[in-house]
Amino acid sequence: MKDKLKDKMKKKFTDLSISHKMLMVYITFASAFLLIALGLTQISFRIYSKELYDKSLQELDYFSQNVNRGLKDAERNNYSISMDALVQRTLSDLSVLEYPSLDYNQKIRDLRRILLNEYDPESCVKSIIFVDLYGNTVEVGTAAWDVSGESFTAIKKQMEQGKGAYTTYGPTEECPYLLSGRVVRNRLDMSLSDMGKLIFVCDVGNVISENKESLSSNKAAIYVYNKNCAIYEDENIKKLDDLPKYVEHSGYKILKQSGRKYFVSYLYSAKTDWTYVSFFPYSDIYGQVQTVRTLLILGFLAVFTALVFFMKKLSVVIVSPLEHLTDSMQIVENGDFQGAREMLTNTDRQDEIGTLSREFRTMLETVDTLIHENYEKQLLLKDTKYKMLRAQINPHFLYNTLNVIHWMIRLREMKRPAG
Repeated sequence: MKDKLKDKMKKKFTDLSISHKMLMVYITFASAFLLIALGLTQISFRIYSKELYDKSLQELDYFSQNVNRGLKDAERNNYSISMDALVQRTLSDLSVLEYPSLDYNQKIRDLRRILLNEYDPESCVKSIIFVDLYGNTVEVGTAAWDVSGESFTAIKKQMEQGKGAYTTYGPTEECPYLLSGRVVRNRLDMSLSDMGKLIFVCDVGNVISENKESLSSNKAAIYVYNKNCAIYEDENIKKLDDLPKYVEHSGYKILKQSGRKYFVSYLYSAKTDWTYVSFFPYSDIYGQVQTVRTLLILGFLAVFTALVFFMKKLSVVIVSPLEHLTDSMQIVENGDFQGAREMLTNTDRQDEIGTLSREFRTMLETVDTLIHENYEKQLLLKDTKYKMLRAQINPHFLYNTLNVIHWMIRLREMKRPAG
């Protein structure tokens, strides 16, 4: 069955005119070129899209590093205050005073003034809290949060377990701030005894919002989560339903909501144990890629159509001299050599078709000449035969005439004596 179909297709192709065969060959090669070009274009755009995806993830990583640097500044500031000589002397004196007492209250006021001098309202640290050995607190700053509660108890316990190391806690649903700090150790007498706890109340949302400009898309929404709750959520942009929550890995994906596509990238920061999620409308960046891809495909199709049209015209230009030659041969079959020669209009061409036309024209002229020469020879032969026949007939006629005259004379002579 396959062989029959193959033979049938081969027969159909063989029976096609040369122009159609050429056009089919051109279309086949052009189609192959078009498919290869489209395939390479698709591959290149996939690679480019992959690079854009990776770049989005790198931007999110850079963003998280900026946030971490802001938190690192708070850590350095906490260490600087803890190691400050004036703070060390004040806390050292405070640790040996009885509570309550006038001297104790005076040192507390001195400590408050020191903390006020160290407090920077432009930083992410919204409040500085010191907890002395008696559990009393000294707080400076503008954080709108009550220091009592589970979060405050948890950070104090965590600091005690850290033994002077810098520790962090939160944010939680109860406390929207990041609590961080360390136990202040006495370094003046090298005893490293506990003199209290220095706690920072950090507004992480402020740090995150300040670093949003590092993202290339102005419409990008940022969400940050930890194990307990959402740390930061953009309120001015509608949240997607299927955003990744707390995950300990990084990646990206495309989500659909309300008929629109969104590109979502997410990054886990082991340093803070937070998950950063960024999303923006897919069309903001990658829509341009889709537009360029569509324009390229339309351009390829337009070039393909123009190329097919040009090839069709070219095949007609190439094949038309052969068609004229074929028509000339058909006219020769009717004996019209003059009409056949008039059909040969391409004898001035210098290609193979021109050579063939000139040779065929020469052949026509030669054949026509031979035919006329043969015709003239036939006429001459017939005329010669006629003349030869006449030449053969004329002597006999003369002899017979003379013979008749001779006998007529003799008859007259015979009659004359008788008379």
